[in-house]
Amino acid sequence: TPGAPINPDEPDGPKWPTRTNYDKTVNETISYVDQNGQVVAKQHTDSVNFTRTVVVDNVTGEVITSGDGTTAWTATNGDT
Repeated sequence: TPGAPINPDEPDGPKWPTRTNYDKTVNETISYVDQNGQVVAKQHTDSVNFTRTVVVDNVTGEVITSGDGTTAWTATNGDT
């Protein structure tokens, strides 16, 4: 659970990372206008969710974002 102690016997010790370390949503808005600035089509909005695998140092709680066991950000649900 994000924010929970890695070791429950040490509540003040290192915590599991927050969700933003391995899960993000990117929003985009596309506006269609001509060279005069006139709207030529309805605005389009989309959201894409990305996840990745990270490694957490159980002693320090540090999130290790590269190397063995980590993965690149990947869009979920086959989205692009």
